[in-house]
Amino acid sequence: MNQSFQDHEIIIIDNNSSDGTVTIANNYCSKNKNIRLISNQTNMGYGNAVTVSEKESCGEFVAILNADVFLDSKWTSNMLSTFKSDENIMSASGRIFFPNGVLQSSGGLMDKYGAVIQRESKVFYSSNTKKDSTFFYNDGSSFMVRKQIFQQIQFDSKLFLYYEDVDLSWKIRMLGYKIEFVPDAISYHAFGHSYPGMTLSKFYYINRNRLYVCQKNYSLKNIICRVPVMLFLIFGNALFYDFSKKPKGYTKIFFKAVFWNLANLGLILYENKKLRSSNKLSDKELDSYLLEKSIEISLVKNKKDNNNET
Repeated sequence: MNQSFQDHEIIIIDNNSSDGTVTIANNYCSKNKNIRLISNQTNMGYGNAVTVSEKESCGEFVAILNADVFLDSKWTSNMLSTFKSDENIMSASGRIFFPNGVLQSSGGLMDKYGAVIQRESKVFYSSNTKKDSTFFYNDGSSFMVRKQIFQQIQFDSKLFLYYEDVDLSWKIRMLGYKIEFVPDAISYHAFGHSYPGMTLSKFYYINRNRLYVCQKNYSLKNIICRVPVMLFLIFGNALFYDFSKKPKGYTKIFFKAVFWNLANLGLILYENKKLRSSNKLSDKELDSYLLEKSIEISLVKNKKDNNNET
């Protein structure tokens, strides 16, 4: 509502919350005819809820925002200027800050084993990743997408939570289109407000979807070479969390995530065949967007080196 560009509508979608969100949203709707509320009877998951609201939208572009995101007044106008500069740009995100002004993200990075990290974040610097690394995906907390491409590929309904943004950007790149980073489009995100810290549920969805997204989007060669390493890394994470956190159960959750992927192998093969049939991105071109070294191994190595120094 604070945007310098005022020709917009706002659609709030509630995933069957019980915290008073609907009452607050209805209050906004009663004061502004450009604000609409969609109330789901069940929690459909992040991606499915966004898809429902996109179908109700009227504009050429759709801004997808988390509930805990605040936009700079020129965010929309800066985004639209970027889209209008090149018709092949299908999705874009900007710089995302924490509410205290610390930079949270300048684009999402992914390594060859499906682990993700936000460029210029605290964890980014802890991994010794090069500052000029090419970003791979638009962070899902605040980005804009052309409605025509979103209608074509949409969020994967199977994901429910996490990796929707990675998957969407990956599919856009596979079709030969561009995704963009707009440094002047600034937003503020209370990161982790909905799901703070690492929990058993969060670990399950992150790693289940990490395996799923990589298997359905990668070429057969990359699946064979990289998924076994991915399994090893995720299992290592599970052991670490079981050793260092309470409650225990991360190793059990690891196997649950693997079994989900095995149970959905038919779907994965179908999605892979469909996506690869329209793919215009070679393995070499894809790798130019990905980090060569494992983020997880880099973090462990850097922590070990820092301990040795002290």
